[in-house]
Amino acid sequence: MAEGVRNSKRKSLEALQSEVSGIESTIDKLVLTEKVLKHLIDKLAKADLERLDKLVTYGLSVVFPGRDIKFVSRLEEYGKRMRVVLRTVESGHEVSPASRSSVQVIESFIIRLMCMIKFNRTPLLLLDETFKDVDNVNIENVGKLITQLSAKMGMDILLVTHLPQFADWGDHMYRIMRQNDRAGLEKIR
Repeated sequence: MAEGVRNSKRKSLEALQSEVSGIESTIDKLVLTEKVLKHLIDKLAKADLERLDKLVTYGLSVVFPGRDIKFVSRLEEYGKRMRVVLRTVESGHEVSPASRSSVQVIESFIIRLMCMIKFNRTPLLLLDETFKDVDNVNIENVGKLITQLSAKMGMDILLVTHLPQFADWGDHMYRIMRQNDRAGLEKIR
């Protein structure tokens, strides 16, 4: 009888060891799958960031043609997470705080545009006084950039502004006027 109990326990132990071995094999496969997926996601993220770097750098070169200005992004580990670090460099150095606001306005505009396209959002971008901080010297270049990107990306852009320099760049132009506490819309072109 003791021999029968011992054989039964041995068979149970062997079954459990086989089950543990199967679980360990599954764990190894899951760990490998996680590594492959992380690699693919990192590769896709890096490709998106490379496109973003190129487009933002292009936009900055259009708006600030005399400056050697580049947009640089990179992925870095932050604990168990990944984060994107964004920098703007001019002639190899961080952009100075004095010219930072004009540069940030252009970067922000292009990043929003890229996000809308990436996530298949409606092809209409509304900009309300977005470029008020851009210095007057570069406003013409901003109009040129908006027109180029709108055409290349198949997106309509509705720009609300007080800056008359943008009037030459739009296909349509409207003026909002107030009369007797009522707002009216007048088509100019």
